[in-house]
Amino acid sequence: PFSCSPLFLCALAQQCRLCYSRLLDEDASPAPVSRELDRSRNITGLYGNMLAALDEQYGGSHELGYQNLVQYSLTYLWASRKGLMEFELYEALKHVCNVSFERLQQLLAELKQRVIHTQGHLRLFHQEFNYAVERRYMGKYYDTDTTDLMIDGHKLLADFFETRPHAAIRKVEEYPYQLCYCVA
Repeated sequence: PFSCSPLFLCALAQQCRLCYSRLLDEDASPAPVSRELDRSRNITGLYGNMLAALDEQYGGSHELGYQNLVQYSLTYLWASRKGLMEFELYEALKHVCNVSFERLQQLLAELKQRVIHTQGHLRLFHQEFNYAVERRYMGKYYDTDTTDLMIDGHKLLADFFETRPHAAIRKVEEYPYQLCYCVA
């Protein structure tokens, strides 16, 4: 069953910590874990619930200035060719939402097993998490082609790299790639 998968168990633990940490600190009851298992019958549902919880915690409409922080952060990482350096993600986010570096670090800590560091770049880890990001923020499902929101994600990143210095190696790596995906 799905609950035997190490990926699922790891994500379940992260989700329980995200949604029920205060309750788990007060009481060692397995009820929150059971509740999450009932809500998240598979890895797809679990990641969807995780993204919803993160949206609520890091940028619901009640939190002026950080609106859509999770959406923009994950869209930028999803759209990138090789991932983004932390300072690139921060600089790109400053153009679309009022975020402090500390707030971004808090979000990345929550995502530490879904967003990984490889060769100095942050990138999304695991195809199932990629699908969850596509589904939640870009309106894509397994059988659909590229959506307008996916193209918009590449446009956002292209706009960011267009402003970088012309000789910057990262601009050479990312900008042409983003332009290729900006067309339908």
